[in-house]
Formats: sequence, C-alpha cells, structure tokens
Amino acid sequence: MKSKIVLVIVIFIVSFYSCKSNRKPISEQEILKQEIKTSEQELLGTDEIDPKLANGMIGLYEAYVQKFPEDANCAEYLFKAADIAMNFDRSEDAIAFLSQIEKDYIDFDKYSTCIFLIAFVYDNNLGDVENARKYYNKFIAKYPQHNLVKNAEAALEYLEIDDEDLIELFNKMNDTLQ
Repeated sequence: MKSKIVLVIVIFIVSFYSCKSNRKPISEQEILKQEIKTSEQELLGTDEIDPKLANGMIGLYEAYVQKFPEDANCAEYLFKAADIAMNFDRSEDAIAFLSQIEKDYIDFDKYSTCIFLIAFVYDNNLGDVENARKYYNKFIAKYPQHNLVKNAEAALEYLEIDDEDLIELFNKMNDTLQ
C-alpha cells in the first residue's frame, strides 16, 4: 500500500514539474522589437502608405531608441524613422533623427549617408543654406570617395541660386547642348 502511495506521489510530482513551462518570459525589448517587425511588414505591405501607420512606426522607433539606446538596432531604427519623416513632410524630425545618429552612433554603417542626408534635408526641404553648406562640406571632406560626393558638389554649386535663375541656367545649358 505504501508503495502505491509513493508511486502516486512520484507521478503527481513528475506531472506537476513537466507541466511547468520552460520558456523564459519575453522581455519588454523583445516585445517592442516584435511590434516593430510586425508594423514594418504592415507598412511595407500596402500600396499606399497610410500616414497614421507611418507616424505610428516612427513612434515605435523612437520608443525603442529611448528605452534601449545601447542596442545595436538603434541607429538603423533612427535611420528608418528619418526616411519615413522625410517622406511625410516632417523635415525637422528627420534632421533630429539623423543628428542623433551623427552624435551617438558614429560606427553606423550608413553614417556617411546620414551626413549627406542632413545636408540634403536642410537644402531641399528646409531651405537652410548655411546648414546645408556646412553639412555638404563636412560630407565631402570626410568621405571624398563616397558615391554621393558628386551630388554634394553639384548641390553646393547651385545652393544659393533661386529656382528661377536655376531654370534659366539649365535652359541655357540645354540650348548649348543642342
């Protein structure tokens, strides 16, 4: 009889421990990464990007960077946030995201492109000639072999020419080519 009781107790204990989950609880960081991944798929899965969805995506990237600034994904998330911001007329936000990369993530593989994009946004979106010049020159000086150097040099050449004069200049250039 005692052996039956011991057997029942052993079976009960084994059953109890085998039912316990061996999975670790999912961290807040992993949950946020998964939200970002799901939202990116949703954003890219549409023909026309919903501004609400795009703004939500930027919010997720910002939240992640604020909570986990040391994580290797932060620079990429800021870069993606800047890209979305540029496409949704949020130029100041794009500058802020790119500037954060410039300041905090100097080893980012797209760092040089960030410097160029800062100049580009200042130039084309904000009309800030002084900052555009500063960043185009910084880009050219630091990355003379980069494939965007010719674009930066051309932008500097036409930086202070207003649109009407620029059109006139292009028309003259076109006439000489014909």
